[in-house]
Amino acid sequence: MAPAFKSHGTSERPHMSSRQAILEAQAGHLQQLQRDLEAIRSSCSLAGRASCGRQPQATGIAYAPTRPCGHRASRDTGMGFSLLNNIAVAIEAMKKRHGPGRVAVIDWACTTATDATGPSTAMRGRTDAATPARAASIRLSLLAQNLLARILFQHSRDDMRAHSFRTSDVPRLERRRHWEASLSPYFGRLHRDTGGGDSLDAHLDVYDMGGIAAIRMEISRSRVTRLARDAIDKGGDYFKLSMQLRGCADVTVDGETVRLDAGDWIALDQRRPYTWESPADSKLFGLQIPRARLTGMKLPAMLSSQSTEPETGGMKSVLSGYLRTLEAQIGRIAEQAAILLADTSLGLVAAMLEDERRVPARAEDSLAGLRLRAEKFVRARACDPEFTVDELAKALHCSRRYLYKAFSGEMLSPEKMIWQLRLERSCQALLAPKNAARSIGSIAFDHGFNSDAHFIRAFKARYGMPPARYRQHFSAQP
Repeated sequence: MAPAFKSHGTSERPHMSSRQAILEAQAGHLQQLQRDLEAIRSSCSLAGRASCGRQPQATGIAYAPTRPCGHRASRDTGMGFSLLNNIAVAIEAMKKRHGPGRVAVIDWACTTATDATGPSTAMRGRTDAATPARAASIRLSLLAQNLLARILFQHSRDDMRAHSFRTSDVPRLERRRHWEASLSPYFGRLHRDTGGGDSLDAHLDVYDMGGIAAIRMEISRSRVTRLARDAIDKGGDYFKLSMQLRGCADVTVDGETVRLDAGDWIALDQRRPYTWESPADSKLFGLQIPRARLTGMKLPAMLSSQSTEPETGGMKSVLSGYLRTLEAQIGRIAEQAAILLADTSLGLVAAMLEDERRVPARAEDSLAGLRLRAEKFVRARACDPEFTVDELAKALHCSRRYLYKAFSGEMLSPEKMIWQLRLERSCQALLAPKNAARSIGSIAFDHGFNSDAHFIRAFKARYGMPPARYRQHFSAQP
């Protein structure tokens, strides 16, 4: 027997008329419903009104909690406890009202490869709606869900700005020298052989994404080599993740060569020698990730999207989609959201490396994972003056002793990591133009310090001068 919903006239819900045909069509197939779902002919109409009883205002973003979820219902048959596929019905209604378009559907319930039902059941074969065939992991789902929620409702409108360089802006004979100077902070020393002298056409955009450099590059035909003796320069401090957007390249590491075509990506340990050869004009996008942010992870000399095994193909496909989307939207992302994206990038790379190993977790791997979780939590809570190592251990569900064990052999203990991050963020805030009129004490307080004297002593020990002098000296520089 159908639930006794309170009846309302359809005139109060004009959006229901656009779905009436779907509801009536569904009613003709009630005899095919599974035995665990009892229904009568009016159930479809009642379910439709119950799940879509109110229509949100046109704000561009909407969140509709519904029960049952409806994600198991197919085009013409209810399944399980899902009578109507609410998502599919909503897409049809939006298309009828707003015209043709593409819709992305993320179903957090589909977490296993054997869960073949879901929104994709009702929308299989469609070209206007995309659904994940399989969630890579529950951890990835939660990570993406948190990121989407925080970025969609991000109030900041200060978009990231790129540091850009074009070789066309300098004399032709000076292009090679200026280009190498622009690359060296991220890639270290690269020995370049163009076969065409100093003539070079290239364009570089660098975005600071919460400490991770997001780099878009366009370059003419070139061949660069990084030698073993260069491992200790600045480039060795980064783990390179790069996607080929246009053109192709041959990358050689330890005698193994990988061919990159458009859409392929590669990850390199820049402490290992490699050769990168592009036979024609190319466009690339990638992330330069500080090694310190991947502490405890075993970094491969080279890993590419082409070396896909069935067990790791899911994570590599997720990373490919993430890089493409990030490149397309990088100039429209708010500065505050960039910090969240940095954490997401780290999580995806860590998950990819973990899948690549495909071995049972060992004790040292568990400690490395704990370190990564601790670092992520500290970045989120460091500016809270009440945040301590004890609070960190409690949040990670481990003892203080076990937490310190995870950091044994590392340069920073949990406590030093907290204070160092507070100092780094305070230092950045001191030089921010928007804080020019603020006192040093108020900035220090906002970043977790309760004592001016403590802040001044710690700042001087780290940066070699008091904060007031540091601000005066560096703010005066162009």
